[in-house]
Amino acid sequence: MKVEFFRHSLTEADLRAASEVLQSIFLTTGPMTARFEKAFAQYMGAGEAVGLSSCTGALHLALLRHGIGTGDEVITTPMTFVATSTAILQAGAKPVFADVCPKSGLLLPESAEAVITKKTRAILPVHLYGRMVDMKGFYALAKKHDLVLIEDSAHCIEGERDGVRPGQLGDAACFSFYAPKNMTCGEGGALICRNDA
Repeated sequence: MKVEFFRHSLTEADLRAASEVLQSIFLTTGPMTARFEKAFAQYMGAGEAVGLSSCTGALHLALLRHGIGTGDEVITTPMTFVATSTAILQAGAKPVFADVCPKSGLLLPESAEAVITKKTRAILPVHLYGRMVDMKGFYALAKKHDLVLIEDSAHCIEGERDGVRPGQLGDAACFSFYAPKNMTCGEGGALICRNDA
C-alpha cells in the first residue's frame, strides 16, 4: 500500500486567490500578506502576526527579537525537525536537549528545568503533530527562572490544551505552512506575539 506524503485540499476559491496574487505586482509581501497577518492574528487570539517564508525564519526572528545569541543556551527537544535546533544555532546560541514524555514524545517542564544553567535564556518547546505541550507548566517555569518562552507551533495551528491555544502564554509562537501542514500555501510561516512591540 502506498502512503502519500501529503494530500492537500485546495478549493476553487484558493486557486482564484493564488491567481489574484500572481497577476498582481506583489508576488511576496503585499496587500494579501497584510490581510493574512491581520486575519491570522485575530484567529489565533494574538496581538500581532508577521508572515514569513518559513517557520525556521519565524523561530530565528523570535530568538533575535528577544536578544538571544552568542553564549546563550536554549532548552528544546530532540523530537522535532532539525530546523528547531538550526534556528537556535543560526541565532548564535546553543541548543540544549531535555527529555520527553515516553508516551507523547512531548517535552516535559520538569525535564527542561533539570537542564537549566546560568547560560539558559529561553525554552523552546515543540507542539508535535497537533498535540500541545503543557504550556501552563512551561509558562510557570519560564516565569520562575526569568526565561523567554518561544513555541514551535509548526504542527499545531488548531491545538488546544488546558484551555490554552498556541501563542496565548508564550512570548512568541512560530508556525509553518509547508505542504503537509493542516493549513498550507506550499511554503511559508508566521510569527505571532502577544506584545504588539
